[in-house]
Amino acid sequence: MNRIYRNLSYAVLAVSMVFSMVTLADAQRRNDRDIRDATRSLNSSIEDFEMNLRYQMQSSSANNSDLSDVTDRIRDLRDKVQIFQQNYDRKRENREDVNAIAAAARRIEMFLSLSPQNRSIQDNWAVVRRQIDRLGANYGVVNTWGAEEEPNRVIDNPPFPINSISVGLSGSYQLDAARSESVDDIIEDTRLGPENRDDLKEKLIAPQEISIDIRGNQVTLSTSNAAPITFTADGRDKTERLPSGRTVRLRATLTGNDLIVSSIGGETDYNITFTSISDGRGLKVSRRITTDYLSQTVFAESVYTKTDSVATTHSGGNPDRRTG
Repeated sequence: MNRIYRNLSYAVLAVSMVFSMVTLADAQRRNDRDIRDATRSLNSSIEDFEMNLRYQMQSSSANNSDLSDVTDRIRDLRDKVQIFQQNYDRKRENREDVNAIAAAARRIEMFLSLSPQNRSIQDNWAVVRRQIDRLGANYGVVNTWGAEEEPNRVIDNPPFPINSISVGLSGSYQLDAARSESVDDIIEDTRLGPENRDDLKEKLIAPQEISIDIRGNQVTLSTSNAAPITFTADGRDKTERLPSGRTVRLRATLTGNDLIVSSIGGETDYNITFTSISDGRGLKVSRRITTDYLSQTVFAESVYTKTDSVATTHSGGNPDRRTG
């Protein structure tokens, strides 16, 4: 059992230090006046959209289940906007709150694509989308409308025949450098001293390649920067005491197309999510990091393209064999 704890601990540490495309919870770049105005306008435009949509559907004797369905989706969008606003008032909001708003809006977008409405309703919805895009611009969130999947889809010019790549997390991935942010620029924004800058940079360096092999709840993870780590993703907390005396809670959870790894209680807290996107042809890595020498949380998101359905085993940058 201790070996399992140790392996999971190493896995969290390895993951936290090698996955990046980082965006800070970016007070330096956001415009507070624009955020407040966009939020007010968003609430107002959602209200107009809902009122006009409800009138249109009732007037056309639309199916009651359809009306109930879209009403639930609009309520969810309202709730996500409210959560963002509450967190913003407490200075605790982040890009994940904005992503949640966009995700709720895409559910409405999907409904409208399956149940087309008149031009007036479409225009009302376009106003809602513009306000969400305006809000997202302050947090580096770029939305992909008219699609069910997450933003930053990896579907352009795939380097392999589409039918040859299996759906799911298992496989080998290549970093999409064109979508990567400059780690040096991000560190510069933190205004840290030399020692902390070096430590943060070590945590933020992105590997060129990632490999994930999943068999049941056993996960083997390796990158071009780190040797393979195997751990159990069973959703259970595993506790370990560090040499410093601190107690760390470790957890790995595998749910559908998501693998979530977290470590809470050390000098740096991590929460890292691997999500299969683009029908299994890509990987999004989202990370939340809190460390002692930063006054704010660091949020990370990187996008990778799947190059093989089979996981390549790396050994400190020497990918020369496969995991079966």
